[in-house]
Amino acid sequence: MSDNFLDEYIKIASDCTDSPEIFHRWLALVIAGVCIGRRRWIQFGSKKIYPNFFITLIGASAAARKSTSLNISKSLLKKTIPDGILPNEFSHEELTKILRDNPTGTFYHDEFRSLLGLLNKDYMGSTKSFLAEVWDC
Repeated sequence: MSDNFLDEYIKIASDCTDSPEIFHRWLALVIAGVCIGRRRWIQFGSKKIYPNFFITLIGASAAARKSTSLNISKSLLKKTIPDGILPNEFSHEELTKILRDNPTGTFYHDEFRSLLGLLNKDYMGSTKSFLAEVWDC
């Protein structure tokens, strides 16, 4: 057993699927970021930079097992920090309320296209720029 969460997660996830190790590495960082939340940061000049990731797994359809990798990560996060998983469907107002009440979390979309489709809906007007601001810490 390793004392290092990253290595341990990669080992466990790799035992579950033959997805590329890099998927597990990034997903472990997502989980760690949600767990750390706004309790730790890096000071960068006058600005605090919190754990903040925008990750898209790219690989051959079916062969890379992207959804399997995402599901392993999502399952662990659901058991440890259920509020850390943000909804896949939301309005701008709903997302603002969710993030106000719980400013730490992650989206899991099996297909990046589904997130883009949601953000391109008429009622999502300023949500893209809002998310860009949020990811800018």
